[in-house]
Amino acid sequence: MRSILAFAVLTLLGACTPDLAPPEGGAPDAGDPITREDAGAPDAASLEGDGAAPPGPDASFPSACGQAPPRTGQWLETLVSDGVERRFYVSVPADYDAAHPYPVVFGLHGRDYDGMRMRDYLALEAEAPVGGMVFVYPDALTRDWDGLRAAGWQNGPVASVTSVYGGEDDLRFIDAVVAWTRAHLCTDPARYFATGQSWGGDFSNVLGCFRGTTFRATASVAANGDYYLPTRDDAVAACVGQPAAWALHGIDDPYFGLDLGERVRDFWVRRNGCDAGATVPLVFDGAMPDDTCVEYVGCAATVRWCAYNAASGHQVPRAFYAREVMAFFRGF
Repeated sequence: MRSILAFAVLTLLGACTPDLAPPEGGAPDAGDPITREDAGAPDAASLEGDGAAPPGPDASFPSACGQAPPRTGQWLETLVSDGVERRFYVSVPADYDAAHPYPVVFGLHGRDYDGMRMRDYLALEAEAPVGGMVFVYPDALTRDWDGLRAAGWQNGPVASVTSVYGGEDDLRFIDAVVAWTRAHLCTDPARYFATGQSWGGDFSNVLGCFRGTTFRATASVAANGDYYLPTRDDAVAACVGQPAAWALHGIDDPYFGLDLGERVRDFWVRRNGCDAGATVPLVFDGAMPDDTCVEYVGCAATVRWCAYNAASGHQVPRAFYAREVMAFFRGF
């Protein structure tokens, strides 16, 4: 089996957005850049592109419509997953209506960050539609990643073969959080979404692939390539479902080069059967001259791509990210 090459560990204490400086250490850190010769396992059994659904929640899971919520506003919630207490930050509209099924957006943090701070960093809630949405910001665990001690996400079964960043504990944790939302809140099972930056961008793609029957659409920002996705027919696990996907990556990302974002883009173009040579340009208010965004044509599920401005570096493109990603999710 061919091995991947991991670059040196990056320490990114000063990486902040120019207009937002979250507390305790600035904006989310990047993980290690990863490249690979292959992202599959040559000795694994071949799996079809649409695998069996995972044991996690699906659209048939019961909802708590008609019941009073635990509370409204924002609070830190806990549950036990795989014998470990895990945390997630919840935001529920103040005017919550128990008869109204709410869409749910998961916001996923990068390295050495947490859900509470990611809420402020992503700034999604200001763009929520009339009627509101439920937002969930899970916390990753701090783990030892072959000598790197960092808070980050296990990037699923394929990453277990291609890197030291694999594992499925966090997929099961997200299953448990989804189940919690459906047991305690009135949610729309057909409208669960995920977005994240850096390591959270990776994990957004992991959820779109391996939990594609739960998440209707994902938006990943500054993700670390496709090493965690089944790019080969003989990968150890296959994607399920067919969610929409939007990949965004900085043209001058100082940590993960644009080619890593292009690998994510190309994966979803193939996965959703798009015409790789046919796109429609997207123009957003506030976009800079070096922002290039497109939507692909002929897809079974929507695929978008943004190579965004140099000034944003490794961070979300602040001028349009929150507004347009929320509009993207509202379209489903």
